[in-house]
Amino acid sequence: MGSRRVTRPWGRRTGEGMILGVGIDLAEAAEFPEHLRNEILHTPAERAQSGLEARLSFSAKETVFKALYPCVGHYFGFGTVEVYPQLSDG
Repeated sequence: MGSRRVTRPWGRRTGEGMILGVGIDLAEAAEFPEHLRNEILHTPAERAQSGLEARLSFSAKETVFKALYPCVGHYFGFGTVEVYPQLSDG
């Protein structure tokens, strides 16, 4: 999707083997790929989002997964989270 991960050397290994670290994903400000809309955006309202809104929704859903997966310990898909960005013109 045109993104790349930039990770700084701030990571460390915990006693349980989990690696903690900080990463930044950079993505192009381009239209959201149509072939990914149905996979990532599940509700009609999500699918109606503009390109930038769809990218923000994907980013938010990915962030929720990365934050919660270590706690819940099992996979959950993009349909678990609904995101509705409210972009302003200003």
